[in-house]
Amino acid sequence: MHSAHAIALGVEHHKAGRLAEAERIYRQVLKAEPRNADALYLLGVIAHRVGEPQSAARLIEEAIRLIPGAPHFHNDLGEAYRALGRPAEALASYDKAVAINPAYATALDNRGLALQELKRFEEALASHDQALAIEPGFAEALDNRGNVLQELGRAEDALASYDKALAARPDFARAANNRGVALEELRRHAEALASYDRALALKPDYAEALDNRGLALFELKRYEEALACYEQALAIAPRLHQALWHRGNALHELKRHEEALASYDKALALKPDFGEAQASRVHLRQQLCDWTGLEREFQALRERLDIAPFALLGIPGIKPAEQLQCARRFSEEVYGGLLSQPPLFASIQWPAAGAKLRVGYLSADFREHPVSMLLAEVIELHDRERFEVFAYSYGADDQSPLRRRLEAAFDMFRDVATLSDAAAARTVLEDRIQILVDLTGHTRNGRLAITALRPAPVQVSWLGYPATLGHPGLADYMIGDAIVSPPAESAHFSESLALMPNSFQPNDRRRAIGERPTREAAGLPPRGFVFCCFNQSYKLNSQIFDVWCRLLAAVPGSVLWLLGENQIVQRKLREEADRRGVDSERLVFAPRIGPAQNLARLQAADLFLDTLPFNAGATGSDALWAGVPLLTCLGETFVGRYAASLLQAAGMPELITSSLADYEALALALATDATRLAGLRAKLALNRASCALFDSPRFTRELERLLQATWAEHAQRLSRLST
Repeated sequence: MHSAHAIALGVEHHKAGRLAEAERIYRQVLKAEPRNADALYLLGVIAHRVGEPQSAARLIEEAIRLIPGAPHFHNDLGEAYRALGRPAEALASYDKAVAINPAYATALDNRGLALQELKRFEEALASHDQALAIEPGFAEALDNRGNVLQELGRAEDALASYDKALAARPDFARAANNRGVALEELRRHAEALASYDRALALKPDYAEALDNRGLALFELKRYEEALACYEQALAIAPRLHQALWHRGNALHELKRHEEALASYDKALALKPDFGEAQASRVHLRQQLCDWTGLEREFQALRERLDIAPFALLGIPGIKPAEQLQCARRFSEEVYGGLLSQPPLFASIQWPAAGAKLRVGYLSADFREHPVSMLLAEVIELHDRERFEVFAYSYGADDQSPLRRRLEAAFDMFRDVATLSDAAAARTVLEDRIQILVDLTGHTRNGRLAITALRPAPVQVSWLGYPATLGHPGLADYMIGDAIVSPPAESAHFSESLALMPNSFQPNDRRRAIGERPTREAAGLPPRGFVFCCFNQSYKLNSQIFDVWCRLLAAVPGSVLWLLGENQIVQRKLREEADRRGVDSERLVFAPRIGPAQNLARLQAADLFLDTLPFNAGATGSDALWAGVPLLTCLGETFVGRYAASLLQAAGMPELITSSLADYEALALALATDATRLAGLRAKLALNRASCALFDSPRFTRELERLLQATWAEHAQRLSRLST
């Protein structure tokens, strides 16, 4: 058979999906004509289709050497390079295809995909638009264009692009799935679920759409339904590692912790470099006080640093430089498209000098939450002659008295929970907010995409996330103090440091303390020294527990009073105590109770023992407010110096130690010298009424001076730029 006829027959088999038969024919042609470029190229296309991109690239490269002017050769070589994770080489191949045939819409669309992978989103958008100028109804290009718009934070425009793709091709399941993702970004959860359902009606075995449907349900806190979606996705695609991670997260929320760990393990077995699953697994093990072999996992996270930065805060030995590197990578990966755009605030005029300064507070936690418990009185005390204060709340309304108090405290309280990030940012812009204070940062519920759009000329990170955000586009300043963020450490922050003269942490003098219960009512034995730590369980670790167990052994009759987060935590800690030769019954576990009751029972403790490397924050203030001495050890990072900041501002610097050996020695000394401990308690009680830590009016005036200074610096920069 003539080679041209043979190749035509092979193409027919190829189109019909009979790839083995097509490959046999192409190879027969090459036996007769080893330099037949079409046969080489078509073999390369088959290799790519069956998941052998290395072979595909080699065959198509050989074809191009024989016929360098065939645009489709260069396009498909680009496809092979993209499959090999070589987007720059793919881009060069697409460029050659387009240079040969400028009207080659498919190559222009693929070129946009390579540019997306290179994070060159504006150029990618232009390339997809070029493809659509040639073929306006090109559904794949419309879908890909929507994906770029998502990366650029333009979810509404992305939604319109997906709608056009579906109008051009109503059976396009992928576009229906991606449309759901855009609707999720717009906080339109019910519509997102409907879009995923459309994708699944078109393609019932669409595992990725089931996984995304689970994510939407997870956001709605419908965890059982989310779990069912992940299970369905995994029944179709057992190797879908991200669904295993998401399944673990749902199980975690459902408090099925051991099953969650097993799900993370399965995800990591499929993809050992899956950073998100690795970080989730480590954090859950920390929460469960499951420390066996955890040091190795800590080291593995430190070696990669390509995870959500919160996961690093409680890792022993972590350095400020590592926290910055991790936060920088994460911020660029997640928010890079938004940060590359012109800032929103540049589009409007700002109030003239002398007008009240408009300050906005952005948070997921305007509810019964430590951030709001600390902040409430400061908002009430803001000087309304010089400031207008706005709240931008995107968390749940828990209907608590604290929520109602906050709503009354702000001049304007805006609930933006159902708004998209772009719409929330526009709301901030329309309010002419001059300084936007983000109170949530890289914590689980954070929405830093709002600040990445730069709706305010000055943006500040404060209180909720005690570490750098990693990118100067997210915040210009970070509020700290000379202890938690010393000027000598400024290179480890992407923000400029704005230092409070005392502690960076506010407090609320209106916090009620209930009547001190009896020891028995608090669940404590009638006699014996009470060491206490009510920090969350993930802040505990083997090293600090070693110290605590030695203290229990050295102080007869003493007990260690801890939060009993769940039965697994209690069991694990009792096992750890037994392993160290300490009777596990000397651990006393306290249930979670309301803030006033918690402050009341804290008074029954003798000494609050801090954790390292992640110190007490609000729990440390609680102890001091309740009159309980807090003993800390100074760490290397912001969170490792938090309690030292509180103690300095409380006038109790003698309770700050610089090594765990000194920490242990001082704890033992205080536990065995009742007179010395009583003196500290008396001093703390005296200081409570006058120290900087609990002087809310003083703190508010100092904060206001700091905020005014940041605005003045901004004005000076503008003045210099205009001259």
